[in-house]
Amino acid sequence: MAFATWVDAVDALQAFETVATIAQMDAAANLGLELPDSTPRVVATALLHERVDAVSGREPRSVTEAQQELIGDLVEFLEAGEEPQAFGYDVAYAWVAILLRRRARHALTKLRIRSGDLVESTRTPGELDAVSSIGADGQVYFRGPNSPQAPPHLLEVKYRAGDHTSEVRRALETTRNRRAPANVVSGPPGEAQIASIAAYQVHGQASAEDVEILVRTVDQAEDERPLQRLLTDHPALLASLMSGNHGRYVLPKVRLADRYETDFAVADLDSAGFHWTLIELESPTAHVALRDGRLAQTPRHALDQIHDWRQWIGEHLDTARRTRAELGTGLLQISSRPPGLVIVGRRGEMSRLDNAERDRLEGENRIRLKSWDWLIEQVGQGQRLGYGPLGWDDQLEAEFEFL
Repeated sequence: MAFATWVDAVDALQAFETVATIAQMDAAANLGLELPDSTPRVVATALLHERVDAVSGREPRSVTEAQQELIGDLVEFLEAGEEPQAFGYDVAYAWVAILLRRRARHALTKLRIRSGDLVESTRTPGELDAVSSIGADGQVYFRGPNSPQAPPHLLEVKYRAGDHTSEVRRALETTRNRRAPANVVSGPPGEAQIASIAAYQVHGQASAEDVEILVRTVDQAEDERPLQRLLTDHPALLASLMSGNHGRYVLPKVRLADRYETDFAVADLDSAGFHWTLIELESPTAHVALRDGRLAQTPRHALDQIHDWRQWIGEHLDTARRTRAELGTGLLQISSRPPGLVIVGRRGEMSRLDNAERDRLEGENRIRLKSWDWLIEQVGQGQRLGYGPLGWDDQLEAEFEFL
């Protein structure tokens, strides 16, 4: 559900915090679980699920470090006092959902956003976007095909709806210039092959909470290691980059014999089979370009890594394609030269890279070079569209997209 004005959106956000129902309170009492009267309904649902799992002898998934840190940050931002207790993964996400909506409610009340307003985001300073609507979760959506979204606390209203200056007209034109989705082709793997990597299949899209954790980690990380851990713990973030009509798979730290180890190997599964992309992560603080616009050392090293992985796969193609039970690497049906993706630096650094250099790297090498800001935006688009930019493409056609 989407709203044209902040008033309706704030009402929906408030309604999300409805307290636990009488039925939930009764169920909790029967399970020996004490629920305070002020417990939000969504939190009560998660607590009841965890208690049922515990009673049934199933150990609930533990809360992650990233979830705990995000809850702490949100409580501090909202000046909400004591942190809520989140003993398990689902309860933590329920509290994150509540706190994110409180933050959105606070920001929307302050900004009084409505459809047609032009806003500037701290993620893209100097760029104006036209508000299309406000989601029930408080996210603000912008106009234009495949247009992005942003949480309201990152926005500033620059022009109100109804302004018709030449600057406003130029800004609105810019917001309509968005990239078309990548192409996907179509032929089938056996059921046993699919089952061999079923543990790495990702179901569903990344949540708003996943995106918030990603943004926070990118902003605070001094190197790629916390991001490697985050994407391993929350694989839906990388899965959002893929279409996967029949499944999306995210494999961290794939060993290529004793010589190499990928950061990630991700795959789409459609009627044509598995289509793999090899991913190398580098620090968001890394320099991407030298003063003359040529590629800096860190991304150049990342490209060399992917070339090394490809060379090993090409020389050991049968081993690479076998399941792990067959003493292979589990990269089923992988080609001898799979496409690659390097995620490095921030948008400002990426913009310094010479366009001809980037086009050559992506065109000749079939390796996309993208910033962490690009990943954040693509995950947000994947939430809405259900598919991402890593659709299989033999030619890796040139894409016109924001870095």
